[in-house]
Amino acid sequence: CVTTTLSAATAGLVSVAIEYLMSHVWDVMAVGNGILGGLVSITAGCVVVDPWASIVIGFIGAFVLKGASMLLVKLKIDDPLDAFAVH
Repeated sequence: CVTTTLSAATAGLVSVAIEYLMSHVWDVMAVGNGILGGLVSITAGCVVVDPWASIVIGFIGAFVLKGASMLLVKLKIDDPLDAFAVH
């Protein structure tokens, strides 16, 4: 339970920080999608991962989420909720 929460919280904070650094706007959707991305990132190994590693997984998951979201925009694929990028 602790690893899941740490990964989700880290991904949410990093996602909103990335969004703010790129667009200078505090985006609530970035927080929500970041949390979901962190949850997806940690799901497979949450039982065997140490707490410090779950923070790293959430951090990496936030960058994967942002990269996938930017790729969808570049390819002109319509995904207004970033559901593909989250999963």
